[in-house]
Amino acid sequence: SYDGGWIEIDLLNELPLPQRTGRKLDSMTLSGRWYHRDGLGGENTLARARDEGKARTLVRGDGTNLGRWYLKSFEVRGSSMIHDGSCVITDITITLSEFPTRERVGI
Repeated sequence: SYDGGWIEIDLLNELPLPQRTGRKLDSMTLSGRWYHRDGLGGENTLARARDEGKARTLVRGDGTNLGRWYLKSFEVRGSSMIHDGSCVITDITITLSEFPTRERVGI
């Protein structure tokens, strides 16, 4: 999700006035699926990353550095539960938010 950096200010009896304010932080939502017991290990890994509270460098599969991002949230949904209470299929949705560098925010 990319913001253009504009807001609209409502005016009485007029069209809204667009004003450039600077863009919001970018966000990214990734979805995937784990099978068998891999879901539990992956969920624990994400929970540890959340608890560390660190921004991390994100690198795309082709080696492109996408900058620093932090884990904003993640959601886990299990399905096809078997006799021991574990899920055969675990769907995951991860939301990341851009972490601005000092150069970006002008500090």
